[in-house]
Amino acid sequence: MGRPLNHKYFSSGTTGEKVASVAVTNGGSYTSLSFPTLTFSAPALTGGTTATGVVSTVSANGGTIVAAGSGYAVNDTLTIEGGTRTSPAIFTVATINGSGAVTGITRTSGGNYSAVTSGLLTSGVATLTNNGTGAGAGATIKFTNYGVSSITVTKGRSGYISVADAAISFSSGSAAATPVMAEAGSYNVLVPYANTLTTALPADIVKQMTSHSYMMKTSEGTAQCTLVATTSLVKGQAYLLATDSQGSTYFVTKITAHKVTITRNTGSTYDWPTGADVPWTFNSPNGTNVQITHA
Repeated sequence: MGRPLNHKYFSSGTTGEKVASVAVTNGGSYTSLSFPTLTFSAPALTGGTTATGVVSTVSANGGTIVAAGSGYAVNDTLTIEGGTRTSPAIFTVATINGSGAVTGITRTSGGNYSAVTSGLLTSGVATLTNNGTGAGAGATIKFTNYGVSSITVTKGRSGYISVADAAISFSSGSAAATPVMAEAGSYNVLVPYANTLTTALPADIVKQMTSHSYMMKTSEGTAQCTLVATTSLVKGQAYLLATDSQGSTYFVTKITAHKVTITRNTGSTYDWPTGADVPWTFNSPNGTNVQITHA
C-alpha cells in the first residue's frame, strides 16, 4: 500500500487546534454591572476539550448629561471618573446655552474598563480638562450603555478543526466575537469526515488499515471507513479534502506518507487531473503539491 502514514498525523496522537485569542466584532449594548458571560462550542475532534474565556474589558457606547453645570465652552473635554479602568471615557461638549451649561455632548473615547460601578450608569462624575476656557464646573455625565471591548481566553483547550468549530455565544445582548486559532499539539493532524453509523461527522483516525481505509472514530462510534470521492456518505465511508494553488478542491481517495491520489471536486481551474498522484503538505500549496485538510 506504499509507505504508511506516521500516526503522529492521527488526532489520537495529538490535539488539533486551540483558541489562542478572540477578536470582538460587535461590542453589543449592556447596562448591567455584571459583564455578560461567553461560551465556546465543543470541539469537533472527539478527544478535544472545550475552550473557556471571560469578558475582560468594556467601553462606553454613549453618554447622557445628568447635570449641565455652567461656564463651559463648545469643544471642552469632559472625562468621566470612576470604575476600574486603564483609560476613562471622554466626551466633548457639543452645545451649550447662554450660561455655558452643557446641552449636548459627543463621545470622543469609550475608555477601557475592567469593572463598571453603579455611579457610571446612574450619575457619573465629569472633570474638565484644559481644552477650552477652563472655567466650566458642575457638569456630570453617565454611561447610557457599554459594549464588550476585549475577551481573555482562560483556557485554549484543544481538538478544534476551524474557527467555525469554536463558535462563541454570549449569555445576553448582541455582542459577537470570532476566535483566533493556533496549533495546540506538536503536529498537524488529518481531518476527514466519516460515517461510522448514520451521519458524516468530523473524525479521528485511530488506525490505518490500507492506503484507502482507516479505522475512524466519530461522536457516533468507531468503524473501518474507506475514502471515497463524495460527501454523501453511507456507513463505512469517509472523505478527505485537498486544495491546490488555484483554490480548487479534490477528494483524496488514497494517501501514503508522501503522496495522495485525487479526484476533482470543486473549482474552475485545477492544477491536477482526476487520478493524479500528487505530493501533499499541510502548508500552503504551491503548484507542485496539494494541501490536505487538517487541524
